[in-house]
Amino acid sequence: MSKVTLEVSSGEKLYRSKCRTCHTLIEPKKFKDEEWKTFVEKYGSRVHLSVEEKEKILKYLVENN
Repeated sequence: MSKVTLEVSSGEKLYRSKCRTCHTLIEPKKFKDEEWKTFVEKYGSRVHLSVEEKEKILKYLVENN
């Protein structure tokens, strides 16, 4: 029997750890690329995410929507 290992991106890890501190997680498919960009910029700044963290989170959301 083989084990299936699912790799979680650094963007997904950040999304799960940082964004759920304020609200339940939203499925990436719920919003379009531009909407996610707006949300990540607006709310990422509120919780003091670095530019790199915002980029990683946005990449994860856009790749999975």
